[in-house]
Amino acid sequence: MTIRFNVLAGCESGVLKGIDTTNNGVYVIHKPAETYADAVTLLEWSLANNETDYMQAFITTNKNNILRLKFADESIQQIGTITRSSPLRGLAYLDDDRFITCSENGVLSIDRIKNESLVSEIEANAGPDICRLRINPFNRTYFGTGGKENDLKIWSIEELMKNEKMKNKSVIFQAKNVRPNAVRLRMPVWVTDFQFIDERNRCLVATGHHQIRLYDPQSNARRPVNEVEFEQYPIMSIALLHSSNNEHFVVGNTQGEMTQFDIKRLSSSAIVHKYKGVIGSIRSIDTHPTLPLIASASIDQYVRIHNADTYRQVSKFYLKSRLTSVLFSPHSTSNREEQQEKNVETINEEIENDEVWSQFKRKLTKQSSDKSSSKIKMFSLLRRFSFVFHRFPSQYACSSTFSHITSDGNITMVDIGNKASSQRRAIAEAIVKFPDSHTYQSYFNVTTKKGDARLCSKIAGILAAKRTSDLIPLCHPLPLSYIDIEYEHRHEENEVLIRCICSTHYQTGVEMEAIVGATIAAVTIYDMCKALSKSIEIRNIRLIEKTGGKSTIPLQ
Repeated sequence: MTIRFNVLAGCESGVLKGIDTTNNGVYVIHKPAETYADAVTLLEWSLANNETDYMQAFITTNKNNILRLKFADESIQQIGTITRSSPLRGLAYLDDDRFITCSENGVLSIDRIKNESLVSEIEANAGPDICRLRINPFNRTYFGTGGKENDLKIWSIEELMKNEKMKNKSVIFQAKNVRPNAVRLRMPVWVTDFQFIDERNRCLVATGHHQIRLYDPQSNARRPVNEVEFEQYPIMSIALLHSSNNEHFVVGNTQGEMTQFDIKRLSSSAIVHKYKGVIGSIRSIDTHPTLPLIASASIDQYVRIHNADTYRQVSKFYLKSRLTSVLFSPHSTSNREEQQEKNVETINEEIENDEVWSQFKRKLTKQSSDKSSSKIKMFSLLRRFSFVFHRFPSQYACSSTFSHITSDGNITMVDIGNKASSQRRAIAEAIVKFPDSHTYQSYFNVTTKKGDARLCSKIAGILAAKRTSDLIPLCHPLPLSYIDIEYEHRHEENEVLIRCICSTHYQTGVEMEAIVGATIAAVTIYDMCKALSKSIEIRNIRLIEKTGGKSTIPLQ
């Protein structure tokens, strides 16, 4: 049976994977001989005239190897390696087995596939620090380049090939930097991605300084005709939404924020919708050529597919490797989630009016009872606070309750000079809950990129317990005689229980030292594993045992 891949995804490990959204399957299409040595950097279709019966995809890797994937016979062929001193930042297919490439150092060339090898026909210089090259899909005789301190340039392929000695005339448009800011400081240039929106070469540019700019070469201005800022983080990818008649586009930034914009309202309230569900930096976004579907690849190793009409996430695929690029196939996509939505709509239409009204009435009654319950709880809480206010009206003075607050409401450090020293011990615990078994196993098997999370968190917890008096203002510096961090791994629940045990022979207890040690140990595990998932939770930080002093809490 021939598998029809709807989405292609490139990985840092060099593996190319295909996603069959119809059957919710993920398949390895190509795997290099040595993983993590040659990451996939770019994926581009070689579709000319929308020939969906014979499609090719060009794959570029970190070592500038170019592979051609033919979907007619499901074969992958390495057509050559481009010798460059820096990785490729763009590839665009022309025709007759010719394509344009541009490397990070600005070497621009038109290459031809001849006898299963690459032959360079024309070379030019696009300037340093190139981040992206894209061809205009509406008029394939033009392409653009841009990068860091290298603003947008739009090139004519015909002029580039006419006269090799006059390559400077092949640049038909070169953007000009925006004016200095209010304090007359020059605005930095950083083109991270861009998209052509029509045959007039109008271009949307995303920057590393969170701006979205619209350029129109046919206007008299070289500066952007419209501009809007998006959050405060670098924008990594921009894609045109073809199902909206090319009037909307989608951007994604390094904080996992994916948002849909309206081109016509770019200078004012341009945001159409902010998509939910993406965690971690978005590496790549692509949209379906005809359907309202958006595919995004993020650093959390998931490819997510959203519906641009309903704004809902319809599919999510875990690919077990960090992703670099994603590419939507022109094939039609019909997944189970969309079918389930249609079934639900059909069922809802068949519900009788009386049943609808009865359900609505029950829902209103339940909401009313929930609101009443919330009001009762809030009133009870306010009564407790009012008791404190009336009992200690002067600036919440409550020295009979809190030892750190004096009778006039000032804070103070408790004098323990007259107390006798005794053996004291405390145990505190915290739970780190992982969202899934994969993230938990990566932590447990020490496969995180930062190293051994348990060892690092144990050291951090011990150091934090010793520095508690520096973190908690009114805690006394204690001569701790013993500190230990213990771990209890609960594999079925995908969680780890952390216990911090502290003891001393001194005039005050070590409860805060134990709580701080357990807390920092848990937070350190989160920091070590946050690249895998931002949904890791820290729960139930509490004191479970205290011995010595006036009071004793037995082990819970």
